[in-house]
This record gives sequence, structure tokens and C-alpha cells, in this order.
Amino acid sequence: MEGVVVESTLILAYGGPSDRDVFIMVAQLVGLLLVLLVLVGIPSYVILRSKRESEQTKREIAAYVAEGSITPEQGIEMLKAMGRRGSCSGIPKSLHSGFGVAIHKE
Repeated sequence: MEGVVVESTLILAYGGPSDRDVFIMVAQLVGLLLVLLVLVGIPSYVILRSKRESEQTKREIAAYVAEGSITPEQGIEMLKAMGRRGSCSGIPKSLHSGFGVAIHKE
């Protein structure tokens, strides 16, 4: 019976974590969140920015084709050159048809 009394006395005397312990736990949590931000956030931002710039370039090529500065075939070739493997899978169908502009070959 005496062991139970001593054990409960030790638990009451402990009093929970000190301010220093709480500070260390919070600092570890903040550090973990910063590491996750670096490991996930920065690469995601780089990919997002790359895609945004790629879409902007596609819009510019489409504008050149629409105004007649370049032919639709030249636009398709430029878009193919943008791709990593030279595929034109990301080219809108409207580009394949010349943006609805009738092309008369004589």
C-alpha cells in the first residue's frame, strides 16, 4: 500500500512539463513545418511557375498565328519544340485546324 502512495505523490510532485519543455516541443514543431514547406512548397511553386510560363508562351504563339505573323504549321512546329519529347499532345485541337481560319493553298 505504501508503494501506491509514493507513486501518486511522485506524479503530483512532477506537475507536468516545464516551460522549457513546452518551448522545445513548439520549436521542434515549427522546425518540422519549415522543413515540410521547403520540401513540398518550393518544388510545387517551381512547377506551377513553369506551367504558367509554358501556357503564356502557347497563348503568344496562338496570337501570332491568329494575326497571321506565322502560319499554323509554324505554330505547331514551335509548340512541338517546346515539348520535352517533341510530342504535340498538349496542343489544342483548334491549333491543328488553324484556329478556324480557312487556309487556301494555291
